[in-house]
Amino acid sequence: MHKRGENLSAWKRRYFALIDPPPEMNLGAAIYYFDNEKSLSRMLEIGEHTQKGQLFLEHVKKVCIKSQFA
Repeated sequence: MHKRGENLSAWKRRYFALIDPPPEMNLGAAIYYFDNEKSLSRMLEIGEHTQKGQLFLEHVKKVCIKSQFA
């Protein structure tokens, strides 16, 4: 997917994963995003925190689907 930067409004390619962490972490489900596929694989395989950022789903109030980048 592509994500728009916060400071620079350009669209950047990111790799996303929907992850439901263990209950003892008290985090809840989140969408994590990564710079590249290798970083995503490292987190999924060995649990290394390589994410560029995350969005915790408990904070999501609305989802909109757009077919094109604006």
